[in-house]
Amino acid sequence: MAVKDIKYKKINGYICLVMIMVSFLIRVKIKQDANFTILLDLIPGVLMYVLSKLSPKSIGEGDALVLIFIGSVVGYMKEMEFLIISVFLAGLIALILFVLKKVDRDTKLPFVPFLSVGVLAGGFL
Repeated sequence: MAVKDIKYKKINGYICLVMIMVSFLIRVKIKQDANFTILLDLIPGVLMYVLSKLSPKSIGEGDALVLIFIGSVVGYMKEMEFLIISVFLAGLIALILFVLKKVDRDTKLPFVPFLSVGVLAGGFL
């Protein structure tokens, strides 16, 4: 998805929804997780999805769906770690590109690649 986000600036929402449903099934049927815990893990992604609806030019719905999936797999605490790393990394790269005059203030950067790096980096921390 990160490659597709870089190339086309688009995420397939159907794939995200299927992955979210599969993770729910695994957590409910196999892991026997409590329903409250699953709902708690969705909060950061759902908040990002609401923000994507309120500000359609800044946050993509696909980014929010990927974040919901990550939360449904790893839980909200790890999800927040990954999100903080991703936002910091995206800001740093955007600042470097802006200083080098490769982008301007209106340039939209894909976020899923930063989220992917955040998940990888957070997994090693």
